[in-house]
Amino acid sequence: MRKAIAIDFDGCICTDAFPNIGKPNWPVIELAKRERESGAGLILWTCREGPLLQIAVEACRKWGLEFDAINESLPDWIEKFGNRPRKVGASEYWDDKAIRIPVFTAFMIGVQVLDCTMEGLLEIASHIREFVHASIKKNGGEKVTSATSHKESFYQAKIIKWLKDTYPGAFVWKAAAGPYSRGGIPDICMVLNGHFFGFEVKRPKGGRLSKIQEQTIKEINAAGGTADVVSFPEQVEKIILATGIN
Repeated sequence: MRKAIAIDFDGCICTDAFPNIGKPNWPVIELAKRERESGAGLILWTCREGPLLQIAVEACRKWGLEFDAINESLPDWIEKFGNRPRKVGASEYWDDKAIRIPVFTAFMIGVQVLDCTMEGLLEIASHIREFVHASIKKNGGEKVTSATSHKESFYQAKIIKWLKDTYPGAFVWKAAAGPYSRGGIPDICMVLNGHFFGFEVKRPKGGRLSKIQEQTIKEINAAGGTADVVSFPEQVEKIILATGIN
């Protein structure tokens, strides 16, 4: 059964200007098109009805975005499950008002229950690493380097590649530290449609901001730019989309 993605219109595919049509949110549109090209089925998932729904469909078509279903589950999902629920069935729901709820699938380590969010998985990896280190040390072996011990440069490279692939028209660069440069400048800088973004990259476990980095981030945001701390491209994407700039 193919992947199904239900996508909201107002505030997601375009800026929220209901009942009018807002400006197209190109990063979301392009991502949706790539998902469909990869075999996913797209569902337009919106509260719009009647003429307001029709103009939304026409706007999407104008932007090059086609859907396999509108306000209902994909035909193959309907056939598979034998129903047409009010809530459309989907693998993913894209909505500007969505809140991601942590999944508390339990892992027992000793007497501690750990969740399966990113933070929980990193903690699980930390416990496993400590257990392996202790076992190896007990047997006279050498210490093992964990996958969670990647240097910041590892995460920086992934984010820079993602930015350049996703926003080919943006100006992206890695800030170089030196005796003549200002301290605290974010690791990765980008200018996208005239807006400045600064991304201070830290390892997901153990990375901490210095005082000057904290102050610089505050000053960039106060001056009208956007700066924040990140570890993964998904966090960068969320920050960019939140600005409405594309």
